[in-house]
Amino acid sequence: MTLKTAVNNSQLHRKASRYGTARVFEIAVQVANKDGQHLLEIGFQDKSLKIHDELENIQKRISSIAEEYDQLMGEKTRLRRCSEDIKAMTEISNETTVKEGMTEDQKYVPRVVTAYVQ
Repeated sequence: MTLKTAVNNSQLHRKASRYGTARVFEIAVQVANKDGQHLLEIGFQDKSLKIHDELENIQKRISSIAEEYDQLMGEKTRLRRCSEDIKAMTEISNETTVKEGMTEDQKYVPRVVTAYVQ
C-alpha cells in the first residue's frame, strides 16, 4: 500500500466516524474520481507527447524527401541538357558527313535552284 493510499484510508476512517458510512462512500467515490481523472490526464499527456514526437519524425522525413526530390530534379535537368547537347552534336556531325560525301556541284545545286526559282 502506498503512502497516499494509507493517508486516504486514514482520512476515510476519521470521516466515517463523523459522517457515517454513506458519506464515507461518497467521499471515497470522489477521491477515486479525482485519482482516475489524474490518471487520465497523465495518459493524455503521454499520448500527446507520443503524437508530438511522431509528428516531428514525419516532418523530418518530409524534409529529407523534399531535399532528395530537389536533388533528383537537378540531376534530371542536367541529364536532359546533356541529352540535348548530344542530339545537337549528332545532327551537326550527320550534316557534315553528308556534305563531305557530296561533290562540289551537288553542294551548290540547291542554291542555284533557289536563286533561279526566285
